[in-house]
Amino acid sequence: MSSFQISRTYALGLVFIFLVGVIWAAASVLMQHIYQDMQFRSPFFLTYLTNSLLVMYLPLWQVWLLCGAVGKSTTSNNTSLTVLNDGSEEDDTINELHDDNLFDDEVRDGSYNQIPTYSNSIPSAPKAEPYTHWDVIQVALVIAPLYVLSNGLYNYSLFMTSVSSSTIISNLSGTFTFAFSYYLGLEGFTYGKIFGIVACFLGAVCVGLNDSEKSDGASGGNSGESSAMGDSVAFFGAVCYGLYTTVLKYKIPDDNGISMQLLLGYVGLINVIFLAPVLICLALLGIEQLSHLTGAVVGFMVLSGFFNNVISDYLWARSVVLTSSTVATVGLSITIPLAMISDFLVQGEAPTGLSASGAILVIIGFCLVNVSKEVESELYFYVCDLLGLQSAYERVAKEVMLTSPIKRKSSELQVAEP
Repeated sequence: MSSFQISRTYALGLVFIFLVGVIWAAASVLMQHIYQDMQFRSPFFLTYLTNSLLVMYLPLWQVWLLCGAVGKSTTSNNTSLTVLNDGSEEDDTINELHDDNLFDDEVRDGSYNQIPTYSNSIPSAPKAEPYTHWDVIQVALVIAPLYVLSNGLYNYSLFMTSVSSSTIISNLSGTFTFAFSYYLGLEGFTYGKIFGIVACFLGAVCVGLNDSEKSDGASGGNSGESSAMGDSVAFFGAVCYGLYTTVLKYKIPDDNGISMQLLLGYVGLINVIFLAPVLICLALLGIEQLSHLTGAVVGFMVLSGFFNNVISDYLWARSVVLTSSTVATVGLSITIPLAMISDFLVQGEAPTGLSASGAILVIIGFCLVNVSKEVESELYFYVCDLLGLQSAYERVAKEVMLTSPIKRKSSELQVAEP
């Protein structure tokens, strides 16, 4: 079997990432219209309103529950083999042995005399109980502050600096996500991830260099000092977003047992309850200027919040669980080339050679972070064959056979057979 095969759930996660990137690229155009053309510059109110829209998931979840949709999704069991999570990506592959037939090659060449059947030979792991409401609330209480901080800091950065600078700096969140995930043991080290993150970073730098000659007029004519402050705010927002993504994956390691709609609904409810007093205080102190708040502004903000928060945050949270925190975060760097396409279609601004190079680097980086350890080994063996490094090939092959999680866990499964 080719190591390039990916599971259906992983592929679904990649589709979700792409859809989120499209939504975010379109939402950036809409937010720019609200800030500049409609002269509404109250980032905290914008953050409060758009984040509060998540609360609509609570009544929707009740409707889905009555219709039986939630009950089926939260109580249904996969027949896949459950293995204790050691923080590596190979666990997702092991969890779907019956779907992907990972041991077919070994069965054909006689490496294994018998593969234990799941129903009799292998003791089934304890059934994961669905999350209770209190469990979901506890998770929401942890991730809600990080969610509000990351979104709020990004909105404030848009208020103080250019959209392009804020977007580029925010895409550095992939680096922080990988660092946090590696520290918590959620993801292992692979050269593909490292090179992919570097490629995305270099792509963002290329776009930044291309935008360096543009004035800050797109940010409302802010001074250089204000723009520098906006860049700093965007940087801390990227740190918070990386932490939010990692904590989400840490608290919800798989897609079973929890309703993502219910979780996001409680996040929205927490936002409504705890941020309302803050908004009132800021308005009374004159920090938040609401003089330009009109029905049209509210309508555009609701439209932005529905797509950019309600829909995209659900797809985003699912993509983190279905893939990994690093893949999902780095994958959103695809918003850079999508933004260039939107600039060309909407404003007729053709990309330059430098910006096009940056977009290509971002796409390459997204592909590299999805390269597994097995694919890296295959590529290394192929290069060794081409260069005639047979001794190195055999040495690495032996090491992989002894240390590969698939081989190691398959051996453990055979030992566990009664």
